[in-house]
Order: sequence, then C-alpha cells, then structure tokens
Amino acid sequence: MTGQHGSIRRMFPGGNSSSGFYSFYDQIVKADAIRVFLLKGGPGVGKSTFMRQIGDTMRQKGYGLEYHHCSSDPDSLDALVIPKLQTALIDATAPHVVDPKNPGVVEEILNLGQFWNESGLRENKDRIIEMNGEIKDCFTQAYTYLRMTGEIYRRLLSIQQKLVRPEVLSELGAKIRAEMFSRRNPPAHTFCTEHRKMFASAITPKGLVHHLETIFPAGEEGGKIFVLNGPPGSGKELILERMLATAVEEGYRTETFYCPLLPEKPEHLWLPQLRTGLISAHHPHAYTPQGAEVIDLTPLLHPADQSAKEAAREAQAVYEDLLSKAISWLQRAKSLHDKLEACYIPHMDFTGIEELRRQTLASILR
Repeated sequence: MTGQHGSIRRMFPGGNSSSGFYSFYDQIVKADAIRVFLLKGGPGVGKSTFMRQIGDTMRQKGYGLEYHHCSSDPDSLDALVIPKLQTALIDATAPHVVDPKNPGVVEEILNLGQFWNESGLRENKDRIIEMNGEIKDCFTQAYTYLRMTGEIYRRLLSIQQKLVRPEVLSELGAKIRAEMFSRRNPPAHTFCTEHRKMFASAITPKGLVHHLETIFPAGEEGGKIFVLNGPPGSGKELILERMLATAVEEGYRTETFYCPLLPEKPEHLWLPQLRTGLISAHHPHAYTPQGAEVIDLTPLLHPADQSAKEAAREAQAVYEDLLSKAISWLQRAKSLHDKLEACYIPHMDFTGIEELRRQTLASILR
C-alpha cells in the first residue's frame, strides 16, 4: 500500500476509575487476530517508542491504525493495532499483564528487557525499589479519592434522574431509534456478535482527556452522528443503553465507550456498519462533530425545586474537589515514574532495540 497516509483512531484500553485500574485489554484485538506481539520489559526500555515508530512507518504505507493510549501517561502508547493486517503490538507489563493464549502461533513475546545492563541497574537497586513503593502509594491515594468521587457522582446522577419525565424520554428514544436503524435502509448484513468495549476518555495526570474526534468522524457520507446534551442523569445513558440493546438485537457490530469514572456506565456508541454514532456530550467530553444532530435533554426535565438544585450544586462542588485531588496524586505518580525511567535509560542498549524493531517491522510486512 502506498500513497495517502492511513487514518488514526485513538482510545484508551484501560483507565483509572472508582473501581481502581479498570481494563478492557481483552478488547484490543479480535478473536481472529493473526499476529500479536507482546512487549515485555520495565520502565524506560522504550516500549511506547517502539510501537509508535512502527506505527509511523505503517501509516506512511497507507495503513489505518489504532493507537491505544495509557491512562497514566496519555502521551504514551499501551498498544498499536493494524486492523487491515489483523496485527497488534501490546505493552504486556503491569498493571495490564497479558499472557499469550496461542504462543508461537498467534502471539510472540518481544522482551525488551534483554537489552538492559543489569549490573548498571543494580547500582540503583535500593532507589528503584523505593520509587516503586512510592508510586504504588500514590496510586492507592488516587484510587481512594476516585472511589469517593464515584460515590458523589452517583449521588449527582440520582438527583437528576428523579427529574426525568419517562414518557418524554421514551418518545425521544423511539425517534432516535427510528433515525438510527430505519431511516437509511442499510444493506443486508450478517448477524454479528462482535461487541467491543473501550474507553474514549480517561482520568490522567494531565486531567480529563478524550479522543472522540478520532472515533466519530465528522461529515461521514451515508452516516449520522447524534449528540445528546444535558447534565449527568438527564436520560442520556438510558437512551444510549436502549440504542445499544437494539443494535445487539438486530445483529450489528458495536463499539461502546464507557465512563472512565464509572466503567459500568456506557457513554458513547459507534456502529461501524451504519457509520452512525451516539455521543453523550458533557464535560470533559463535550464534542460535536460537523454535521451532527444535537439533541438537548435539559428542557425535558421537570423543573428542579430549590432543595434539589442546592443538592446538585453541592454534589458537583464536592465531585470536582475530590477529582482534583485524585488527579494530583496521579501527577505525583507520573513524576516518580519519570524518575524511575531515568534510572533505566542510561543502561539500555537502544541499538539492539532498534534492530529488533526493524526485524519486527519486516515480519509484519512480509
């Protein structure tokens, strides 16, 4: 393949949530994947750079890619997927340990740790062990605050959900369902049981980050994007759950993107065969693609009494304070992790890693 550069979709396969670290790592590759390279090795060995450089080359050759970002360092990659080749490279180290299911047949382990100088690293043994303990403590603190943040957010949802008028919401849901599944007379398709789960956004040391603009293409020919505006608990999640249930019932392939704080709560839906999507838009993932149909649910709510408004304002303020504290602990963990990487980098044979990258790229392309 040559010519135009391939497109890039970005998402998060794992997240910092109210339940701790939450993983959708088993959703990165399909069951029919042909090649999966599992990258092993400690911090600073260059796993993310290894994947990014291969991705750059494949994109220049015209292949579309998926970049799966790390929620604890959103500039870093946890995985690279080349869908057309049914091939992926995955960071298989903690906290998202991945072991091969079909070793030597599908999965291949690439141990970048073979290129470090152990004698040099042992000089920093005590400091490395100490920093690993400090990083663990930072995540414990962050997840403690995220657990409390999740409890407050559920409270905020319950306050708003009491204001939803079910008959109006049902009518709106029926209208959206007709638009999504009936309006365009989509071509016949084989009944599909492929229903992928992932995160479009994440709680990171850089704050709240999303990649919706790469997942929901603007102005997609023959497709349609619906954007649901409204406060948390205004009925968006109910509509989205109903559209997901309909898609599954009718046999369409689905990609559902979940809330990073409450990972059991779906937030966005993409139907690849229909080129159609549903976005639940509010901070931090307020995104409206060009040509999207925007639906505001706020006017559909019962007017809140003063006590409900005050309760919602108080819950929102506590939520923001707790989330800010959680992010500050993620930032401390990231700062320590950078120092930990600095202990490894001087003792790495990057020439050997570069040769392994060339061999891996050749293997992918053959």
